[in-house]
Amino acid sequence: MINRNLDKIAVFGYLTAKRLFPNYAFFSNKYSFGDAKILENVLRQIKAKMDDESYQIDFNLLKRKLDEVTPAPENYDTVLASSALDACGAIYELASYLEDKDLEHISSIGTFATDSVDMYIQELLDLDMNDPTSEEKIAFHILMLREKKIQEDIWKYLNKMDAIDDGDIQTLEKLQDNAGMGNLDLK
Repeated sequence: MINRNLDKIAVFGYLTAKRLFPNYAFFSNKYSFGDAKILENVLRQIKAKMDDESYQIDFNLLKRKLDEVTPAPENYDTVLASSALDACGAIYELASYLEDKDLEHISSIGTFATDSVDMYIQELLDLDMNDPTSEEKIAFHILMLREKKIQEDIWKYLNKMDAIDDGDIQTLEKLQDNAGMGNLDLK
């Protein structure tokens, strides 16, 4: 049976994971690592499960596929590897949430999004983290302000709705759309 009252918490996680996906795709393309199509397929399966509780997912297989295409940032001289790792981690945590409904998974997803932005800003601005103004520069950078606002706006939207359906998800996807550049403005 198709679920027309989607789990609001899962919707937040799904939207955040989708927002991080372009970071992975950019990294994958630039560094010839992994396969963005695998992440897209996993997101499609997760969305199918959100839409229809009876949809069968082998969570262990999904997680193994994600592990196979998750980069190890220590093997790269770029923060983009960490952003790609965060995208994979967000999808992994979303799958875990659907499996066990532990809210810590959703908290981790939100943290992955802000951590990706934080690290990217550090590299973009070549910040010295020993400088006491670095944290303020990160907190007030347009990318961080936008990420936090998007997360807040999604929660506000979800909380005011009695029921969430695919139309709401499409509206929220438009709210967070950044011309396919993810939360880091990668072109």
